[in-house]
Amino acid sequence: MRYLNQQLSRIIFFLLLIIVPVVLKAQTSQTVTVGTATSPVSFPVGTCNYRWTNDNPLIGISSAGIGNIPSFIATNNTSAPITGTFTVTPIIRTLAYIPNSTSGTVSVLDSYSQSAPIVIPTGVAPIGVAISPDNTRVYISDIITGTISVIDAATNTVSSAIPGASAPMGMAITPDGKYLYVANTQSNDIWKINTATKSITPITTTHPSELMVMHPDGSKVYAIHSGVVTVIDVNNNTVLNNITIDPVTTISAAISPDGNNLYIGNNTPGYIQLVNTITNSASPIISLGLTSASGMAISPDGKTLYISLGGTNISSDGTKLTVTYSGFRTVAAVNTSSLKYVATNLGGNFDSFRSLSLSPDGQHLFIVHNSNTTKNGEVSDVNVSDVTAAVIEGLYTVQTDPFPIGNFVTAANSCGPPVKFTITVNPVIMPPAINITGAPSSVNTVYGTPSSSTSFNVSGSSLTAGIVVTPPLGFEVSADNLVFTNTVTIGSTGTVSSSPVYIRLKQTTFVGSYSGNITLTSTGAANGTQTMPASTVTPAPLTITADNKTKISGEVNPVLTLSYSEFVNNEGIAQLTTLPTVTTAVTQASPVGTYPITVSGGSASNYSFRYVNGVLTVTPPPIIIPNAFTPNGDGINDTWNINNLNAYPKTTVEILNRYGTRVYFSNNYPIPWDGKYNGGKVPSGTYYYIITGVNSKPLAGYVAVIR
Repeated sequence: MRYLNQQLSRIIFFLLLIIVPVVLKAQTSQTVTVGTATSPVSFPVGTCNYRWTNDNPLIGISSAGIGNIPSFIATNNTSAPITGTFTVTPIIRTLAYIPNSTSGTVSVLDSYSQSAPIVIPTGVAPIGVAISPDNTRVYISDIITGTISVIDAATNTVSSAIPGASAPMGMAITPDGKYLYVANTQSNDIWKINTATKSITPITTTHPSELMVMHPDGSKVYAIHSGVVTVIDVNNNTVLNNITIDPVTTISAAISPDGNNLYIGNNTPGYIQLVNTITNSASPIISLGLTSASGMAISPDGKTLYISLGGTNISSDGTKLTVTYSGFRTVAAVNTSSLKYVATNLGGNFDSFRSLSLSPDGQHLFIVHNSNTTKNGEVSDVNVSDVTAAVIEGLYTVQTDPFPIGNFVTAANSCGPPVKFTITVNPVIMPPAINITGAPSSVNTVYGTPSSSTSFNVSGSSLTAGIVVTPPLGFEVSADNLVFTNTVTIGSTGTVSSSPVYIRLKQTTFVGSYSGNITLTSTGAANGTQTMPASTVTPAPLTITADNKTKISGEVNPVLTLSYSEFVNNEGIAQLTTLPTVTTAVTQASPVGTYPITVSGGSASNYSFRYVNGVLTVTPPPIIIPNAFTPNGDGINDTWNINNLNAYPKTTVEILNRYGTRVYFSNNYPIPWDGKYNGGKVPSGTYYYIITGVNSKPLAGYVAVIR
């Protein structure tokens, strides 16, 4: 009957786990009114339990619990809605796949359900375990048949088998699950198995190996044999190094999460060695008072190493452990920094501890021994201990001679990720209301410049939306007196405390008088109004300047132009209603001198004009000085005619011969020089002239007399 009950329990567990998977789904958030009952929240019934937390107990329920959330009377001692956010987390389940080395089976232990283990036939002497990273496949090595069995974790049946290994033991799988490495204890090689195709790549080594450890980053795998650790490059299947360790039989190993330290446990006399995987060097042996280190596991944070150990009369100074019961073994925790014990007796007191494996969260330690009895008369093959509380959570019986090599514990298919939902408790509902206090004052400005601001205050209660403030035409509003816009929203939902609203005339508001109602609106509330007193925009000053001009006497006047300054708002002459005119009294015949250019007229609705007259300067024409003349009486070019010199009324003209003798001098040059000196003709040649009164400096040069 006991056997039938066990089988029935297994079938029920299998159906719950596989046929009807239960997944935690998103829950619907609730909103209730204070004093009313909430709806209870029920989670799926199945193999999972649930832990929930509530971040706001003021809604009427505690901050945490396990299982369904019951209905409760909602509370709220405020005038605004309050919300509790619930986070529901499935309690993590773990599965242990334990090879029974002389029973030809693997026992699947579910520590959460505590049902009878499922038994999977796998061969003759199963021993090594490797679990795929996605928890879908479990690989079991058989040291007698040389077969690697592949267990489908969904159905817990052997889906395939890979034969031909040479007494395989330890195995390791890459972090991506693509390759499985197998230690062959009776040949100088290891196997690299493609998990998709089941193809095998042998990698030659100098020794057989018993244990396989994968580097956490998947770049290297360590094949461990008594006396040597072989380092293999995963990418190109080559041996990188052989690290010498103590030749005593190696029976356990664990690698730190960062991959920098490889811990190796030895059989009698028991001790461990530390291999630095960066320098590829081994430490001297480290004695922790062990009779053997048959099992090792390391915490996810790498700070604690768990070791199965035993011995008698050992000191308790922190470096070694005093065993309570002589002749029994126990499990202890060692600080990986100091290599001193931090916890003892984690596994009870059995006389044959073998293998250790941690749950993925590092909370639960699975300890395998061999059907022995504790001092208190308890019988089990597997203990599960809570390493934080240092208490035994469960005792389990599997089949004959359990002895897993490798990590044999994994997370079961979970009931989904954590989910969140909320329960909101509303206070007694009051109608939304907008309140206005204070009144704005009149403001004034000049076109193109925003006015100074004035303000009033607004508040609200039981609002379902913020208060939108809209000013009358020509104005803009702000909540901070810095950024002004066409509308502004004050507050949001619930109660809005008294807040200022600032209002001013825009810089783009045209000249004129402006006033009107400021409107305040919020969904569901009666509109509010506030009167904005009459405010004035006056014209902006605009300077119009006649541009100065210059012309040569006798020429027509240049085109007269204007310049504008102090336009605002990026405006220009297009904003002028009437363009101003510019005039001058100068004519083509006006003598040399300066004359005013006057500006008048023009109009614009947003500008007042300020006129600045310009100046038109009439300049004499440039003089033209010939460099030769022919005073021979033929009537052609008989005198030295200097064009336009008469435009300069205060000139002198002086002519010198090559000896420096003045041969001609004249004020204002009324009669051109005819090439004579003292009534006589000067001989042909070159003469030097000096002319003053044209520029600030005399004009000088040479003129040739040709006869």
